[in-house]
Amino acid sequence: MTDSSSLIFLFIGVQIFVILLTFPLILFVKLGGWPEGFYRIFRVKYFSPIFIDAENTPRRFPLRSSIIKVGDPNLPPYFEYKGFANAIGRYYLDKSNQTKHNGRMSQYYYPDNPFPIPLLTMAANPMISAESLEKMYHDESVLDFLKVGKEKKVKGSNRLRTLVILFVVFIATVAGLAFLLRI
Repeated sequence: MTDSSSLIFLFIGVQIFVILLTFPLILFVKLGGWPEGFYRIFRVKYFSPIFIDAENTPRRFPLRSSIIKVGDPNLPPYFEYKGFANAIGRYYLDKSNQTKHNGRMSQYYYPDNPFPIPLLTMAANPMISAESLEKMYHDESVLDFLKVGKEKKVKGSNRLRTLVILFVVFIATVAGLAFLLRI
């Protein structure tokens, strides 16, 4: 073999290696990335508490279910998480306000309150005043929560992006081969 033909085979081999590694990476990202994609691939039980930060932005943290602890029988199960500066550290679980995210248990929390936000039992809770409900009703962040599950995702943009990337890789491969062969 000559030097140019071995370089061509090496270049083609690297391109094939890159393309073969791209598909598992795309699958991993589609499954949720780190750590959710890892938990889903290896069937690790997890839940996803959603914390509403200071800018009223919901932030989801997939955590292993093994961190859920049961202490005093008079208190609900809890987990400990210290991901915020103003975090309490211990957060309680409430089955009556449990929602689902990607098929896993999920509850909404404020970082400085250990109890979940009563999204599902809010109307039946006598501790919430009418003024608080009125203020919450006119808050735009609640409207954003209502839109989360109803927005349709556009499927064509990912296909177009994939085709453009494949086209660029093809052009780079042809240009590399032309450079190596000096056509």
